Order: sequence, then structure tokens, then C-alpha cells
Amino acid sequence: MERVSSVKLLGFAVLAILLMFMRTTTADHPVLGRTATTTSEETPVRYGIVVEEMPLPMLPRLEYKPALVKDLFCDGEWSLDILNTYFVEWEVMEITKIPLARFGGEDVWAWQFTKNGEFSVRSAYHAEMKDKSCEKASASITSEPVLWNVLWNAKIPPKIKLFGWKVLHDSIAVRASLLKRGMGMDVMCPCCGEAPRNSLTLPFSMPGGPSDLDVFAKASGLVGDYAKALEVAAPRVDKVVPLNQVWTPPMLGAYKINTDAACFSDNSVGLGAVMRDWNGDVVVATCSVKMGSFDIVVAEALAARLGLSISLEAGLMPLILEVDFLQLFQKLKKGNSEKSLLGSIVGDILHMASLCSSLSFSHTGRNGNTVAHKLANLSREFNDVRVWYEVVPPCIALDVARDVP
Repeated sequence: MERVSSVKLLGFAVLAILLMFMRTTTADHPVLGRTATTTSEETPVRYGIVVEEMPLPMLPRLEYKPALVKDLFCDGEWSLDILNTYFVEWEVMEITKIPLARFGGEDVWAWQFTKNGEFSVRSAYHAEMKDKSCEKASASITSEPVLWNVLWNAKIPPKIKLFGWKVLHDSIAVRASLLKRGMGMDVMCPCCGEAPRNSLTLPFSMPGGPSDLDVFAKASGLVGDYAKALEVAAPRVDKVVPLNQVWTPPMLGAYKINTDAACFSDNSVGLGAVMRDWNGDVVVATCSVKMGSFDIVVAEALAARLGLSISLEAGLMPLILEVDFLQLFQKLKKGNSEKSLLGSIVGDILHMASLCSSLSFSHTGRNGNTVAHKLANLSREFNDVRVWYEVVPPCIALDVARDVP
């Protein structure tokens, strides 16, 4: 009997605890901003008390964070919203300098201190010396910078420059230098018997003689006089200045693509491209603005990729891709991409070129690329890619007419 009573008491205690966690309500008690009534069909009644169901606990929402580099992309471009969320301003600027390849292959290691992405001992040496100069300025450069400029800018054979560099670093194998290396020798000059014989007391400088800077200034002056004498003696040949290049139409049945890029002050670049037939008529014109402070050669490659991509979508064939940046033209003519920022875009262009039945590359001057240049500057007025078929914006119609022979 006592055991049954204890069980009942335990049951009543559990029921009381459950009722404490339930929200009791009456006809005049508001619940969650509304008034509940005992006659409502939706309000449950338990043990003769009108109660409201407790809502299930809300699980915390997990914040999305990008785990891979591809998570920072959006439609093949850097997502500025994601970058600005997880990176500071200067990091965003550095990231957006990296152009994204459309037909990228496997990831490769690239050396950032060379233009082609290949490692070289020379680039590693310059990188190390640059880091040291940032930490502590070189005493030789800060003491006599004019002396170094005179030496390396002098129009003399490289072996003479190297000899002068050794003299300034006191690395000539004279008696004083040999004594430092453990060789027992008399360091006194055999000529005067007074001054120690080191690199800077070679026959150029004796006690009471001119200073080292005067000696090099005199030597450089003699070299300059010799160079001027050669110019006077040699017949003067005027340099032939090439005529300004103009746009020329392609051969019959072909289409020419002209592309150009423009760098803006708001950390963006404008891309422009125009496709014309053998009569000089515009078939397609396009422009686009891209965020990122790219190098000019990378921006030119992006413009060339845009123009070639639009041409392939329009079904134009055969094609001539003409650019006004000589370095980009040389890269395209070689037909191989490099492990660099420029190389990734050049690889895209070469990949699309392999899809064409006939495609050649050409180079022209700025005056032969006026229309594409105007389109690149026009891109700042738009926020997306603009394409015109068989028409051009009114602001460049006159430039198109001037190019027609």
C-alpha cells in the first residue's frame, strides 16, 4: 500500500513538472501576441487546462564558408560579394588580379618572380636581395649611389664594368686582400713604399692623389668623349619613321577581329572587340567591363578572348585575330601557353583557335585599332557584356566609316 502511494506521488510529481513547462492560458491571457479562448478548436485541452503546444527548438543555422577556391567563383568570375565578406580590401584587390581561365587544365606550380612562371636563379637572387634591401638598406648604395650609377650606366664593355665592381668591393687579389686570406705578404705598396697596397690604391690613386670618385668620373668622361668622337666621325643616318598604320580589310570571304583593352581608375578594365567583313562592314561589336587591376598585357589578352568567343558564337569563319599589343601577338604566334597569369588566358585563346577551321593572328598599330579602342572605353557606361549585331553605337560610327578604304 505504501509502495502504491509512492508511485502515485512520483507520477503526480512528473505531471507537475510537465505542467510547469507548458504554457497555461485562460480566455483573457494573450499567447504569442494573440488572445486564446477556451472555445477555440485549435487550442488543445489537457487535464482540464487549456494549454498551447510548445514549439520545437530551432537548430542553429550553420554559416556557409567557402572551403575551396572554386567556391569563390560565380559564373566563371570572382564573386565580389563573397570576397568582400571573407577578405580585407587589399586581399580582394590582389585576388582579382588573377584572371580565371575558361578552359583550364590541371593546377600547376608557377614561380611568381618571373613573367613566364618558370624558376630561374637570377629571379631568386633578385627576390632575396629585394627582401634584404627592405629590411636594411645596403650601405654601399646609400653611401655613394652616384658612383654605382656612373659605373653601370657607362658605355664600356661588361668586363670593364665587372672589374670596376670588384674594385669597389675590394675583391681584387692585391697584397692586402691576400693577407686577409692568410697569405704572409708585405702590404706596403712597392711603388711608393708608404701606402698599403689594396684595390683602391692601384696606380689610379696614390697618397695626395685624386679620390676614387674623381678617378671614375674622369674615366667616364673619357669614355663619353670617345663615344662623341665616334658619332662625329660616322656618317649621320636619319631614322626612318614608319607611317601610321591604318585598318585594312581581310581577304574576300574572311572576317577580321580587332580587340583592345582600357584600364580605368576604379580598379577595373574595359574590353572591346569588333568583327568586320571584307567590305569593312561591322558584323558584330561588343564591349565588357571586368573588375580587377590586371596588367595591361593580361587585359589585352582578355579582350582578345572576348572577341574570339563572340565570333565563334556568331559562327564567323574564317577569322583573323588582330591585336595592337606586340607582346601578346608574339605569345599567340608561338602557340604555347606559359605558367603565368598571361599564359592562362593565352591558353584559352589557343584552345578556341584549335576549334576553328581557319584562324590566323595579326598585329597592327594603334591607328589601325581605333574602333576596338573606342569600344573598350565605352564599356565603363555598362555593367554587363553588350553585343551589337550589324550595327554599332552612334559614338563610334564615324570611326568605322573612316576605316573603310
